[in-house]
Amino acid sequence: MSASWKLDNLYKDRAGKLKPKKVPEYLTEFDLDVDGDGDTDSIKNEFLFDLRFKHLSRDATIWLRTFPISDDLRNKDLRVLVQRYVDEVSGAGFEAVQLGPQTTILREKRFAAQTLSRGQLTIARQPAYETTFDVANVDEVAINKAARKTRVRIALVRTPFVYQTGPAGKPAAQFAVLMLAGYANLPEDFDKDLPDFEGLLNRIQIGEEVSATPVVLDPLSVDATPRAAAAPVASVVAPAAPPASSAVAVPAATP
Repeated sequence: MSASWKLDNLYKDRAGKLKPKKVPEYLTEFDLDVDGDGDTDSIKNEFLFDLRFKHLSRDATIWLRTFPISDDLRNKDLRVLVQRYVDEVSGAGFEAVQLGPQTTILREKRFAAQTLSRGQLTIARQPAYETTFDVANVDEVAINKAARKTRVRIALVRTPFVYQTGPAGKPAAQFAVLMLAGYANLPEDFDKDLPDFEGLLNRIQIGEEVSATPVVLDPLSVDATPRAAAAPVASVVAPAAPPASSAVAVPAATP
């Protein structure tokens, strides 16, 4: 990322080593149903973000997450999962939404989301679906129709990774893993920092593949004109699962 951004979910200790922040807002909990009976068999505490950046002068954030999903969501269309994500914003804010293995998140604020556009693309040759939506605090809008909003763009990517867990001494259960890249900013600043987010999408590498394709917008969107992604930047690549985030995605085992 450019010098305009600060890496937020990691910090340098006194020895100068990067370490992940462990305060509650940077942690999450996965409740996993290993045997499919509907009951939680395994609770895993993980870092919420693989990467999270904050803009130094504007109220903008960019983040990258990977997380497991339950088996009943494994084959759901990404379009459907993205819509579920947007629907869940009202209860969890726009960065902490979980799909599948749920965690309880207590929030005093209530949010509402309005979709502006959505469409298909590929990221590192993996199928992906992107949407842009505005988020507003319901209570603030009820008092003032012109209350401050946040504009958010997310890209949900189907990955070849698996998340393995299970009771000790028993075969590990494997869950499919999704990757989510997100960008949030004030509507009036959204286009200014959008190239930095699209540049990140173009630097994501999975296996040997890197870069994103242009977005083909859903015809149901407000704007049905295809929007081109930023030019690929293949010389600098971002790992799919940065070493500072210890847990979520591991390569699938070879049979």
